[in-house]
Amino acid sequence: MINSKYIKGNQEKGLTPITSQWMQEIMSHPKVINELFTKFGSPLNILNPASFTQNCIKFKEVFESNEVKYGIFYARKANKAKAFVKQAFKENIGVDTASERELLQSLQLGGDGEHLVLTSAIKTKRQIEIAIQNNVPIVLDNDDECILVNNIAEKNNKKARVAFRLSGFHVEGSKLYSRFGFDIDKIEEYLINHVGEGKAYNNFKVEGLHFHLDGYSTQQRSEALLQCIKLTQRLKEHDFSFRFIDMGGGILINYLKHKEEWLDFDTRLEQSLKGEISPVTFNKNGLGYRLEDGIIKGERKTYPYFNEINSDKFLDKILKYSNQKGNSVASLLKKENIEIRIEPEDLW
Repeated sequence: MINSKYIKGNQEKGLTPITSQWMQEIMSHPKVINELFTKFGSPLNILNPASFTQNCIKFKEVFESNEVKYGIFYARKANKAKAFVKQAFKENIGVDTASERELLQSLQLGGDGEHLVLTSAIKTKRQIEIAIQNNVPIVLDNDDECILVNNIAEKNNKKARVAFRLSGFHVEGSKLYSRFGFDIDKIEEYLINHVGEGKAYNNFKVEGLHFHLDGYSTQQRSEALLQCIKLTQRLKEHDFSFRFIDMGGGILINYLKHKEEWLDFDTRLEQSLKGEISPVTFNKNGLGYRLEDGIIKGERKTYPYFNEINSDKFLDKILKYSNQKGNSVASLLKKENIEIRIEPEDLW
């Protein structure tokens, strides 16, 4: 039997989550919850597509206030519920697919080439065939994929709509590592020498650039965008025209109500590893911290669940970031008439 009292957060120095009004209303009716468990079993996932719409609106308002063309592509791998795919298309939002099943289902639910993209890290022949046959853009990561996509496009007598994923951006004297994409220092020469009419890959319709960054730094994303914009400017001289730059996901979300509780959790986690208090994690897991000779070493390797700069504020900070000449990312995108795309994971 579920307790009739709904409690937010652990009453013993726990973490209090941010919960929406609709969640609170449901939890205030334990009889309904019991009936749902009886009918559907456990675990029970309750979804509210209306929240998806509200979160999309926040991002749209940021793009519009910065006067840039934009595209929002919901990262389906984060939540595969069909309800959110339907809601995305209802709101004129795209869907980022990362598998054959995600792509096929999204097409069956009404998706098309303007509202879908294929970004799988490892792409099968079947995935590529489906994408090409349905005019869905494919994000390319390496030369092997270029060979495969070009050959399949030729066999289907079609041009493959493609974007090139980049990595290795330079930020504050360091080169950023990413497990995806072409090195930005090499892509210009690669495209000029290999892509286009009369060249090895002549069955491509190049439409955009894409990148995936680890971590949650707004500065790194802004710098990556600035470097992508410079690249598109240089490649104009070689007859390349880019419609969009996609900065992927990794947009921070705030899940906790109180900053103090999050900071206290970190302190208590260290204390628990030293044996000063009872364990605060299952099996005394250090979550990245470790105890060596009485000293806590390492760093916490979890999502930063409390964030003051999150969601729409996170995106706005990226777009307002300026280069050394004082030109913002947004102003440069607008000047070059390039659409900025995002692939947020947490829209529900």
